[in-house]
Amino acid sequence: MATEKQYSFVSATRVGDSVGKVLGQDVFGANVTLQGFIGNDPEVREMKDGRKVMNISIALNNIGKKINGAIGIKEKAGETTWIRASIFDSEHVPAATRAEKVLKKGMLVALNGYVKPEEYNNQLQLNMTVDQFKISWSKEKGKTVGGDYSFVSARKANKEGTAIVAFEGFIGKDPEVRVTPSGKEVLSFSVALNKVGNKLDYALGLKGDKKDVTWITVNVWDNDGYPLKSRAEKALKKGMAILGHGLMTANESNGSTFYNMNLNDFEIVRGLGEKKETFDAKKEIQVDDEPADDLPF
Repeated sequence: MATEKQYSFVSATRVGDSVGKVLGQDVFGANVTLQGFIGNDPEVREMKDGRKVMNISIALNNIGKKINGAIGIKEKAGETTWIRASIFDSEHVPAATRAEKVLKKGMLVALNGYVKPEEYNNQLQLNMTVDQFKISWSKEKGKTVGGDYSFVSARKANKEGTAIVAFEGFIGKDPEVRVTPSGKEVLSFSVALNKVGNKLDYALGLKGDKKDVTWITVNVWDNDGYPLKSRAEKALKKGMAILGHGLMTANESNGSTFYNMNLNDFEIVRGLGEKKETFDAKKEIQVDDEPADDLPF
C-alpha cells in the first residue's frame, strides 16, 4: 500500500540580486521560515572574538521545489532537503549561548533566517544564518506553544516601510472573506503576539511599540497555481496557533499603529481541542476575551 507523502513547512521569499553562480546558474539569497527536525548533535565552537556559533542540520521533506524556486535553481529536488543552519552570538543577543543550553538532536524547531546557496563538491549546499529559533516539540517538553514572548523574526525588506516577518501566534477571531474593489477575494483575520512590538517597529522603521500584546491583521490571497486563501479558509479558526511568514507594512492613525501582513504560507501549530501541554492560550493573551472593537479591521 502506498504511503502518503509527508511535507515539512517552508516559506521562502527571494531577497535582492544574484549572489553568484551555483551549478552554472545565477542564484539568489532568500528569507526562509521553516519547521524541521534537528538531524545531528549540535556543534558549538568559539569564534576569534570570543563569541559562540552553533551549527545544526535540519532535514526537510518534499519542499525542495519551494526553496529551489526562491533561490533560482532549476534542477528537480529530492525528497529530503538538508539545511545547514548557523546560530551566532551577536553583540546584543547571545543566541548561540542560549541555543547551546536548549537545542538537541531530534527536536522539532521553527527557524527564520537568511539562506544562501553555495556549491560544495559539485553539489548544492544550503546555508542558513538564523535570526530567531523556537522549539516546537521535544521529548522532554512536549509542545511548547506560548510563553511570555511570542516567536517573531522581523527583517527589513528592500522597500522602505516593509518587513519580512515570521511569527507564531493565536488567531483572535474567525477568518472572514471580503471582496476588493477589483473583485478579488481575500481572507483576513487577526493574530495576537506577546511583547514583540519593538521588534516589528524596528524592522518597519517606526519609533517603537511597548504594548504587551500587538495585534496584526493577516491577509491571505489565492495566487496563480497556489490557492493559499482557499486552503486557509477551510483550515483556520479562532483560537488556533499558527506559524506564518509574509510581508508586513504598518500605518499610524490617531496615535495607534496598525500592522498588516500579506501571508506567504502558514502551518497550524495547535488546532482546536488539542491537549494543552505546556501553555495556556487564554492566560497568555486573553484571546477569548478580546473585544471585537479592539481588533484592527
